[in-house]
Amino acid sequence: GHMKTKEAPHLLHDLQENCSTLEAAFCLWVQEQAYMDICDQLYKEVKNHQEFYLKEGTFIDF
Repeated sequence: GHMKTKEAPHLLHDLQENCSTLEAAFCLWVQEQAYMDICDQLYKEVKNHQEFYLKEGTFIDF
């Protein structure tokens, strides 16, 4: 099964802002660095396709 928050308190100190990112990190059973890796990949995706996201109205500014 999936790792539960109480089973890995050492992974929590940097995982504060986004529940989706926290959930992804736990489901993948990765270490703390996964949070930053996931954030970095999401940022790159949005930045690389910012014209699309701006046109669609997903974001109003970068």
